[in-house]
Amino acid sequence: MGKNISLNEKVKKELLHVFENLKDDYVPNSADGVLIGLKIKDAIEKNTLTTDNLLELKKCEKYNKIVNILRAANLNLDLSIFENK
Repeated sequence: MGKNISLNEKVKKELLHVFENLKDDYVPNSADGVLIGLKIKDAIEKNTLTTDNLLELKKCEKYNKIVNILRAANLNLDLSIFENK
């Protein structure tokens, strides 16, 4: 089992908002990719995000783009660049 990834409440809230409102460029093109994205969002919401969840992202064709969102959140940068407006 992967290591648990803890997020502070501010970052968690911002990530959930971003994942709910992703720009079309960041939305996976396949059903599997969408399911992986939903699983990640659910894990963030429930504070159960693990490194194993992130490894699943490698199966997603938008892996690099989604990981960039998570990196930006980790650095507490502005996540609004990823949102539909």
